[in-house]
Amino acid sequence: MALVIPLLAFEIRGATRATIAMEARSLQPGRARSQLPQPGITRFDMLASTVGLVTLWAAVMLG
Repeated sequence: MALVIPLLAFEIRGATRATIAMEARSLQPGRARSQLPQPGITRFDMLASTVGLVTLWAAVMLG
């Protein structure tokens, strides 16, 4: 029971900080928000993934 008040105060401070951050970014209820487009997977991504997996496999096999 002794922790209830400090935990409640901590949560209220966190909620206040979140509210201030949202207001600073102009996030308001009912207002449209912008979204960044999702980047697609490129050949470089596939190449980097393949090189990483081959390197990991080699390290495990030699290890």
